[in-house]
Amino acid sequence: MTRAWWLLIAGCGRIGFVPVTGDGIVGAGDGGTSDGVMGTAMLAPSSDTYIIQNSTVHNETDIQLFIGRSAGGNAAVTLLQFDVSTIPARATVTSASLQLYELTSMGQGTLDISVERVTSAWDATAVLYSTRPTWDAAPLSQQTVALQTPGFTQWDVTAAVQQWVSGAAPNFGFVVEAPAAPTGSMIQMASLDHGTAAERPQLVVVNVQ
Repeated sequence: MTRAWWLLIAGCGRIGFVPVTGDGIVGAGDGGTSDGVMGTAMLAPSSDTYIIQNSTVHNETDIQLFIGRSAGGNAAVTLLQFDVSTIPARATVTSASLQLYELTSMGQGTLDISVERVTSAWDATAVLYSTRPTWDAAPLSQQTVALQTPGFTQWDVTAAVQQWVSGAAPNFGFVVEAPAAPTGSMIQMASLDHGTAAERPQLVVVNVQ
């Protein structure tokens, strides 16, 4: 699949993007700090899927990712993995944000959505909720997302990405979930396979080399 790269142009919460061409590294070699050159990597997922409690369907090629709880009370969580090997191990990650685009949702009000670090291996073509990987109990970041409100939301995942880049921890990706979601509250995010490139997930990593 062709990857699309996008430049962050707004702050926290709901955000916007403009296209970036080339290898996904913005600012490398342009400017910097007294400690080194600052660059920004816009990374598409190497893999993503969602898993639903009590389901035996594999969803790795779907154009959307589900998070929340179905009308039948079954939890849905999203798994994403990003290859950060293009960022040198010597780099200091000053910020890293996971960006997901809400397409539509079920329910009303808001949903508290958490991102946690996955701690064991998983395969998007084979994973089910019953065979899901393990992940940290403590969220890296949490955002309150408005249902029925399309747009991007970002989560701060700097701590995890710095460890992956330096090799201090293995990179098994992220899980995105809403543990306290009431029955019938579910959000649908664009996946790696979504037809609109501008709405696909991405990891934006600002680093100093």
